[in-house]
Amino acid sequence: MKKRILALALALCMAFSLVPMGQAEGVFTDVPESAFFYEPVMWAVENGITTGTSNDTFSPADLCVRAHIVTFLWKANGSPKAEKVVNPFMDVKEGNYWYDAAMWALENGITNGVAEYQFGSAAPCTRAQLVSFLYAAAGKPEYTIDNPFVDVAEGTFYYDAALWALEEGITAGTSATTFSPSKTISRAEAVTFLYKAQPTLEDKVEAAVDAYWADIDNQLKTGAGYPHGAEGMGAVVLAIKDGKVILNKAYGYAHYYDAAEGSDYWNPTYEKIANPREMKVDTMFDLASVTKVMATTQTIMLLVDRGLLDVNDTVNKHWPEFTGDGKENITVAQLLTHSSGLPQWEATFLYCDTHEEQMKYIEGLKIVPEYRTDGGEPKYSDFSFMTLAFMAEKITGVPMEQFVQENIYEPLGMTRTTYVPLENGFTKEDCAATSLGNPYEYRMVDEENWNVGYDCTKDAEAFKAFTGWRNYTLIGEVNDGNCGMGGGGIAGHAGLFSTASDLGILLQCMLDGGKYIDADGNEQQLYSEETVKLFTTKHTCYAENHGGSLSEEFGYGFKLDQSWMGKSATENVFGHDGFTGTTVFADPDNDYIFVCLTNKMQCGFRTATSNNYYNTNSWASWNMNQAVKDVLGI
Repeated sequence: MKKRILALALALCMAFSLVPMGQAEGVFTDVPESAFFYEPVMWAVENGITTGTSNDTFSPADLCVRAHIVTFLWKANGSPKAEKVVNPFMDVKEGNYWYDAAMWALENGITNGVAEYQFGSAAPCTRAQLVSFLYAAAGKPEYTIDNPFVDVAEGTFYYDAALWALEEGITAGTSATTFSPSKTISRAEAVTFLYKAQPTLEDKVEAAVDAYWADIDNQLKTGAGYPHGAEGMGAVVLAIKDGKVILNKAYGYAHYYDAAEGSDYWNPTYEKIANPREMKVDTMFDLASVTKVMATTQTIMLLVDRGLLDVNDTVNKHWPEFTGDGKENITVAQLLTHSSGLPQWEATFLYCDTHEEQMKYIEGLKIVPEYRTDGGEPKYSDFSFMTLAFMAEKITGVPMEQFVQENIYEPLGMTRTTYVPLENGFTKEDCAATSLGNPYEYRMVDEENWNVGYDCTKDAEAFKAFTGWRNYTLIGEVNDGNCGMGGGGIAGHAGLFSTASDLGILLQCMLDGGKYIDADGNEQQLYSEETVKLFTTKHTCYAENHGGSLSEEFGYGFKLDQSWMGKSATENVFGHDGFTGTTVFADPDNDYIFVCLTNKMQCGFRTATSNNYYNTNSWASWNMNQAVKDVLGI
């Protein structure tokens, strides 16, 4: 992907038009549509980089001097003013049309002129000079291509520029083996070189996100107050606009720290490993609560779409053992909106070792009356989605992880999405590391020494007797304790592993009304557009009780209009986030998808006693999403 300095990345939107009234596309008699320079000329005229030589001629064969070329490049970069440079050139005077351009080029290291006190304004501009100007304006990026040109010698001022221009498709030379560096550039060639050097949308997006990531360590230290910054963290960021991937890039490390030998369960000591493993775009992440919408909610959507379930059904209708203390009256819709009255969280791992034992535990849960709000005051509950998964298994007769794999992931070609990846053909090298054991959950249940999260006083004896704590780096093993230590790595609220690309496929299917293209190239329907709308429409009324705040508004399963979705998000935007540092959302208003997967837990707690991991929703995800949106203008 082309690397561009910010000014060049903004060329199209900043360049002002100098085209005379009435001069528009198609007026030049010497620019036929079949010419190699037709589109570049139209682009240059439309963006005010150059006009024609008369009302109906462009004069493509006319040769250019250095004053022409530096002015073209300056205008393509938005005609910025030089701020600090003092004019050293005797042949550049204030009032010359190329004065500001020459000063800008000098200040930005694009050219120093042809000799002391001489810019060479009237000197012919060669192919070597033009590619050197473009290369310098682009920040002299790296290239990997071998030199095919017999007339481009290593050590010449244009050597790197010529090879970079070849690799970027700006010019292929004048033959397979010649570049013709001394050949004077024509107007047609000049605008063509400039046109081909212009950044793509992908370039602009990548540059914007790169710029944020380059400063993320400082952002976290100074803005978020995390003393050790972002060291050890990695991310994969995916953005899709109008069905096209415009960014899919990995940053940082997938595995950086391990726990020092003898570390405490509740406060592990972090040691940098000898060879930190870099993040890759196909790295699989522990999605944490994103599981709720990428696995469990997807299963419920299919069951509703196929007529096997209604959101107004009681759970008890499909799972008769789910009864007692009023649980028999809980509906599917109430579970999907976190309004059922079930507890938010309990340490099931202290009492359960298997999936089946967790099902029995849930059958014995007691209702919390004030949590049954029918959407007015949702109480976010892991038990809601654990319950939905067990109910789905009763309906389908197969484990939920099998149902979702066979009916969603496989048809969509989501080949790197699964529960318990280490048991399903993947290795630790495929997965991003998360926490060093479960220090957060240890602190949650250790009521004598910590005051974290929910009241676990009733679990004191079970906590003292529990011997299943993990004291190693979790890689390919789910972080969530109730899922990992209590449920065999499979649950409705956590446990799914996936990649940014796979999640983008599923979100795009939803934006496309449930349609997808199968492996044979045929259009298929996963579920109906009506089902998508049913699940992504607001079904809670939290805002009415909280001054318009949408922070706890839900569709069925999906969170709506969260702050981390960006400034332009509305209640039509749906997605979810996860405790491990994962966020996904789709924006139907703008046909836009954003996925940010981080392994924030590799950085550890904010401080040894803070009980908080990094809030990547507010920093990494929000800022990188906003950087993309700013480029897109949404």
